Amino acid sequence: MCSMKHMTKTDRRVRYSLKLKTSLIAVSVILLSTLLCGTLVIKIVVRQLKEDTIQFADLNAKLAVQQMEELFSHIQQAYYNMLYDSKIQQWLIDPESAAYLDSFRQKMDTVLMSSNGSVYSVYIKNFRDNQVLTTDFQTWLPAGDYGGTPSPGAFTAPEIVIQDQFSRMANNKIVSLVGQIYQHGFGAPLGWLSVNTQLSTFTAILREDHYYEEAPILLADAQGGIITAGKTEIPEDLVQLALAANTGDIVEHGGEKYLAVAAQTQSYQWQYRKLLPESLIFAQINYLSGVLLVIFLLFSVVIFFGLYHVLDYITAPIYELSDQVRSYRQSREAGGKWNGTFKTQRKDEFAYLYQSLQEMTQHIDHLIDEEYKAQLYKKETQLRIFRNGVNPHFLYNILDSLLWTIKFGNYRGAEQVLKSLSVFLHHVLSFNKDFVSVRAMKEELCTYCELSCFLKDDAIHWSVEFEDGILKWNVPSMLTQPLVENCFKHAFNGRKEGTVRITGGEEAGELVFRVQDDGTGMTSEQRRVLLDYLDSYDFNKESQHFGLASVHQRLKLYYGEGYGLDITTAPEEGTVIRIRLPLEKLTENIE
Repeated sequence: MCSMKHMTKTDRRVRYSLKLKTSLIAVSVILLSTLLCGTLVIKIVVRQLKEDTIQFADLNAKLAVQQMEELFSHIQQAYYNMLYDSKIQQWLIDPESAAYLDSFRQKMDTVLMSSNGSVYSVYIKNFRDNQVLTTDFQTWLPAGDYGGTPSPGAFTAPEIVIQDQFSRMANNKIVSLVGQIYQHGFGAPLGWLSVNTQLSTFTAILREDHYYEEAPILLADAQGGIITAGKTEIPEDLVQLALAANTGDIVEHGGEKYLAVAAQTQSYQWQYRKLLPESLIFAQINYLSGVLLVIFLLFSVVIFFGLYHVLDYITAPIYELSDQVRSYRQSREAGGKWNGTFKTQRKDEFAYLYQSLQEMTQHIDHLIDEEYKAQLYKKETQLRIFRNGVNPHFLYNILDSLLWTIKFGNYRGAEQVLKSLSVFLHHVLSFNKDFVSVRAMKEELCTYCELSCFLKDDAIHWSVEFEDGILKWNVPSMLTQPLVENCFKHAFNGRKEGTVRITGGEEAGELVFRVQDDGTGMTSEQRRVLLDYLDSYDFNKESQHFGLASVHQRLKLYYGEGYGLDITTAPEEGTVIRIRLPLEKLTENIE
């Protein structure tokens, strides 16, 4: 009684362990798939966000560069309007003449207004008397103080310069297009011409970029000198990294990663650079990832408990069937007869399985009874002894493997195995005959090979190749099946791959069957010992090689001492067992 209670507790632990493991495996697969899909989606979103960020930031950079180009265009247009004005040249040649001074000033004001505010001031300095004429009355300077004293030959061609001293307005540098005015455009230099705009105009263009407006942004000249920057102060080493980067490059500084955006003006090659911090770009993605992780964990808990209870419906008949099979096995091992039946209230595939098992156990009971009776006979009764001596463990192992096949939902595979097992048992148990047709024997062999491959779950290939002309003959029952069984059990010595080939045909007035494998084979001494053992086999005492001995001695009994098993083998070259039957002693099947 105590042992039964202990067994019941153990079974419960096994059951809950099985259900728990199944739940964990199923949930793990579902969650792992969800996690992988989520990770993939996040990666796709991050990549798309990065591409969209670069695209949008690059568009803003191009708009800023376009605004700078328009500003340069206005400055250049104003410069050349002043440069080629004949009245200005006349005044530079004759500074004492005031004839053109009013129209000259009017010209300067017109240029200033037509620039749409792009030009801040115009500055002209006469080389003859160092007089200065400008539209910006706050920029009158002493003679010779044009932003410092230029070296001889400077600004022979117009250049863009940044001036610190030209304007007297605090904290406002001037961007100037500076060059010399020549008489008639080719003669001697007459004076300086400077068309100016405020540097704050360029700074305003940078600060109009509100896309991640806290991101570092700068404007540098062609030589890398900083012209202006945005709101965020940029360290010098980060400036150098930014100037060396292209659009889409990753710049690392101080533990932060930046996504670089680069653009350049065609005029004067001023460099626009903006660094977008990844922490800002992916902040929403990180927040979304955290939310999804919490949802994912809650989903995991719900799925686990839900699936754990759902599995009751699936596993209950399996546990019930396992108990009935265990009860049957214990009663048979104890030498008694099992009085139970395989029954279930289910109406699905399990009902078919229970019914099939009930029929199979009835055949097994009959088989065991016949085997017990067959121990009383020799020679003439050896066929019945072997036919009814099918190893119950073969069926138990098939049923156990079948249980796992059903458990994992492979109902079609389970149905196929049951059909093969039914056909095999139909031949083994139903045909209580000494002789069967070759056609029936072939069908029996095919189903047995299918069951053996299913049971071993290895890569053993098999084939049954009989000539059509021999299917009509009647041959002794269980003639080749024990030989094939011996191949599956012993020929490959632990190897998972191999080939078993069964052939049959007529040769020189005899019906010849060959069972061939490419297994480990035997030495000549092992072959001799085996044949001697089969010749002297005592069915009432011996137990090993029962199937081989039954076939060997029945051939001698039916057809004489010249017949029996003919074994050809060599180490590592496989084994071929040949069976010969004289055609004149065979009968045709009339069914």
